Order: sequence, then structure tokens, then C-alpha cells
Amino acid sequence: APQFSGYNQQDSQELLAFLLDGLHEDLNRVKEKPYIEQKDMEEREESEVAYEAWQYHLARNNSVIVDLFQGQYKSTLVCPECSKTSVTFDPFMYLSLSLPVTTRNMKFSVFTSDGSAPPMIYGVKVGKVGKVAQVLAALSEVIELRDDERLVLTEVFHNYVYRICHTDLSVSNLKEMETFHAYRLPRIIN
Repeated sequence: APQFSGYNQQDSQELLAFLLDGLHEDLNRVKEKPYIEQKDMEEREESEVAYEAWQYHLARNNSVIVDLFQGQYKSTLVCPECSKTSVTFDPFMYLSLSLPVTTRNMKFSVFTSDGSAPPMIYGVKVGKVGKVAQVLAALSEVIELRDDERLVLTEVFHNYVYRICHTDLSVSNLKEMETFHAYRLPRIIN
């Protein structure tokens, strides 16, 4: 298939859908597909309407792929003005479910306060629901922060410090594509 050639990244779901669709078309037992107009639900039982919708689908699509991989879902719409309810039953081959992402990778340019070392870029995997204090702890471990130092995290936009990220700020408030600078500063002794 030309859409999967080259070095572009492809979604595995796209490939699976392409393969299943191709197999279904080649293995479809129905050679002449009739046009069938769907009836309104009117005052009929949902199970009757669902069965009828599936039979309409099978009249045009009948293969081992349908037998193994397809199903039917119910969609209910309610008009907000007249409260009329519309129920339809539609076939599906796969359902897309998003997997929860609990972590994110962040990059930091780390600067020394005295200019003794060039800025270094570090990557840290952090929880999406934590606080900046946890991000700083993870980064401190990676850069081997000394006991007499502290880190200050900033968000940078167009080469300007947009804001200083306080330790109680939620990680979810840090923009995904933003640039972050961390500054190694002497620890303040009270």
C-alpha cells in the first residue's frame, strides 16, 4: 500500500484498519449490494430496531471479518428544544480508546550562576499531576545538584523569562511545548 511506504511514522490502528477493510472487501460473500432505506424507530422496541439495522448491514457486508471483528453500537440523541429522542444503531469494526498518559518527558536547559560551565540540556520524565517541587527533585538528582545549591525553574518564551515556576505550581500548568530553563544558584541560608 503506497500510504505505508517510505519512512513516515504510521499508526498501528491505521494499518490494522487498512488490512481488515481489504480482507473484508476480498472475502465479502455479498456480490450485489442492495440499497436499503432505513426505517424510523417509531414506537418499536429497541431490540427489534437493532436487529433490523444489523440485518441491513449484513445484506451488504457479510464476511468472516464481519463475523469476527464487527459489532454494533447504539447512539442516542435528544433534541434540547423539543426533547424528541433519536436512536440509531451503527456498525463498527474497532473502537478507539485513548490510553491515559500519566507521565511526560520534559527538557531543561540548566545554567550555572557563575558561568563556570556551559548550559547543558537534560531530560526528565515527570508525573503529569505532580508539583514543580517534584520536577525540581527529579532534575536535581539527574544533574547531581550539590547540597550548597538550589534550582530555580523558569518558563521561557521567545528568549525571555515568561515566569518563574514556584514549587507549589502544578505540573499540568506547564505548557507541553514550552522551553524551560533551570538555574543552579547558591542555597540561601537563613
